[in-house]
Amino acid sequence: MKTILIFLIFISQIFPQTQNKIPWPSLADSPWPTLRGDMQATGRSEFVGPETLNVKWMGDYPLGIFHGPVIGYGDKLFFGTIALNSIEENYIYAVNPDSSLFWRYITNSSWPNELAPLLTKDSSIIFLSNTGELYVLDFYGNLKWKKYINNQFTDLSIDLNGNLYFTSKDTLKILDSDGSYLLQKYIKKIYGSITFSPNGQTIYFMTGKPQSLDTVYFNSANLQGIINWNLKFDDMNYGKPSIDNIGNIFCFASDTLSKSYLYSINKEGEIRWQYRIAFDLFSATTIDPFGNVIACGIDPNSNNFVIISLTNEGSLNWQYEVGQNEEPNSGLVSDAKGNIFFGATWGTYFQALDKNGKLLWKLSLNGYEYDTSPAIGSDGTLYIGLHKSTFFREHKDNLIAIGKTSVNVEDENIKVDEFFLSQNYPNPFNPSTSIKFSLPEGGITTIKVYDILGGEKATILDEYKPAGSYTATFDGKNLPSGIYIYTITSGSFKQSRKMLLMK
Repeated sequence: MKTILIFLIFISQIFPQTQNKIPWPSLADSPWPTLRGDMQATGRSEFVGPETLNVKWMGDYPLGIFHGPVIGYGDKLFFGTIALNSIEENYIYAVNPDSSLFWRYITNSSWPNELAPLLTKDSSIIFLSNTGELYVLDFYGNLKWKKYINNQFTDLSIDLNGNLYFTSKDTLKILDSDGSYLLQKYIKKIYGSITFSPNGQTIYFMTGKPQSLDTVYFNSANLQGIINWNLKFDDMNYGKPSIDNIGNIFCFASDTLSKSYLYSINKEGEIRWQYRIAFDLFSATTIDPFGNVIACGIDPNSNNFVIISLTNEGSLNWQYEVGQNEEPNSGLVSDAKGNIFFGATWGTYFQALDKNGKLLWKLSLNGYEYDTSPAIGSDGTLYIGLHKSTFFREHKDNLIAIGKTSVNVEDENIKVDEFFLSQNYPNPFNPSTSIKFSLPEGGITTIKVYDILGGEKATILDEYKPAGSYTATFDGKNLPSGIYIYTITSGSFKQSRKMLLMK
């Protein structure tokens, strides 16, 4: 695994503008195994979400949905509740992708299970209640074990080996997969969730509580909590920082003059750039497949709520005016084409933008609140969880599935308006995987596979293709495990992506 990660960092430096999913062997091999999608909190899906508004179904979950859903194990949805039950019962749900209930696990607690579950490689569903209980369930919703850990209302994080990281009252705590403590390290005023570097050897966290009188530090540490470096800020927010494939960090913070910025910090702790924007308490960025950083906030010049897209080097690509009553104060998500999806707690709509900041569609929230990150399944379905308040127990139509407009991907007469090469799925794969691509004009089209050193290993396609959308299949049974690069060429269009064969 260490060799694979070294290769991944190497290839990311060759193609720094390309951002792909970091292999994380302890997480479920699924479309969205954790809140924000991965341990780098990129908020990026490897699949293309819906570009038109096509509501497939709506589900009723009376106690509401605050964080999630997450997706795993055959695209099943997992999420908790936000409202208090009158008989002190709260739930974790597993829902099939057709909206039918797979199972419901009951917890007897005085506070809802509002934090998003974490899905692991061994088909465990791990979640925290706000009363400090850690639950580990099997695939069928049976309890494997539970433990009182007194967490700080923060998400769980998991390292490459399956150890769980969380913060609790001036302490960094690490549990193994059986619930035994590996580390309880005192770190004064440690706060919030843990994020990992791409190679899994560095963790990032805050010390000092946001929106308080504390001075806040952003910290880099090794896996034993030994500080590598820290940066001092006047304030930060609760939103997880996003980390790109080569280790650049993107987070919201205020300087000593209390001016708010989106910061980019390199892995050595040096500030690369800062962009002036006011941030919300829970705002989080997303990093699209091209390395652009997309954020929500308040434009200091107009005082309007905006979505901004910045290059990886901090230059403005575009700015989208959301509207005065549409505060996007949670995590944005990008898909494999760079489309952006977001909602607003106190607003009216959930919205989708294309990669150039053009509105694709709006969905009315019908009076509900949105405080989370959406999730995109392997078929491109977008799932949204909604709620009203802690004391509202009659939620309806608050789990929403938005699907792609039905088309036959093999139909050569489908009109497409741009070249596109998708990330292969599944990835990692063994031994075969599918690759989707679109051609706005006909031409001789080749797809070739290369090893990490650039040696050609296979030709998947080499023929004339009319304009349209297609799916190609690659069989790697004759190749050894490792990282490979597949490249499409059609006329002047050329694009490459990485894939991981694991036998």
